[in-house]
Amino acid sequence: TRSRCGALATYPDFDKLYMMAGQACTVKDDLDKARTYYQNGLRRCPNSIPLWRLASTLEKSTAGPVKARSMLELARLKNPKNPELWLEAIRLEKEASNEKMGIN
Repeated sequence: TRSRCGALATYPDFDKLYMMAGQACTVKDDLDKARTYYQNGLRRCPNSIPLWRLASTLEKSTAGPVKARSMLELARLKNPKNPELWLEAIRLEKEASNEKMGIN
């Protein structure tokens, strides 16, 4: 973790480092720390679509589809013309058996 922190201090706007750190914490089952890495990464890199998707996936698995939905809505507000975020939101609604939300 120390080397990741050093790398993040050196390259704070490199989204891949936040993604790697969050994924490493997820593997170690340290989900709060993973969430923190993703949140910090999204503050620094709000246009990183893979980072938004990873963060919403973490929220879906820990807090449920409501939190994941709100995260994806925020992502779409910051990146309104990105089809990947819209597709991710539709998939989330289909998985949650909320077909009507998936259509809107």
